Amino acid sequence: MGGEQEAGGVVAEEAVRCNYWEDPAHAARVQYYGLKLARAAALDNFIDRLDREFEAYVAGQPFKP
Repeated sequence: MGGEQEAGGVVAEEAVRCNYWEDPAHAARVQYYGLKLARAAALDNFIDRLDREFEAYVAGQPFKP
């Protein structure tokens, strides 16, 4: 109970230590899949932009990103 009542005390330190970025299992997943996920997200964004640009072209309007 005492740790919960402290402002910025033990509870805050425990929250930082429990960060999933510091979890070795999560770090391994990010290292293995991170680049693939980033490339897939970039490709999705690129395709969405091309769709919007093409729709603007067909409508005869200038493309506004």
